[in-house]
Amino acid sequence: MRAEAGDVAGATEAYEHLLADTVRVLGEDHRGTRWTRHKLALWRGEARTPARRRY
Repeated sequence: MRAEAGDVAGATEAYEHLLADTVRVLGEDHRGTRWTRHKLALWRGEARTPARRRY
């Protein structure tokens, strides 16, 4: 929501902190970690394909 409101830099920074925490707590391959990594790539403009849903 932060990025969609126009604060892309703030959202990117928040996702970087969130990614570090999710990797530490959930591990590299957890779906929450993958989702966070994908959203960070989206806001950085690095994502090439949409994330797959695994719910």
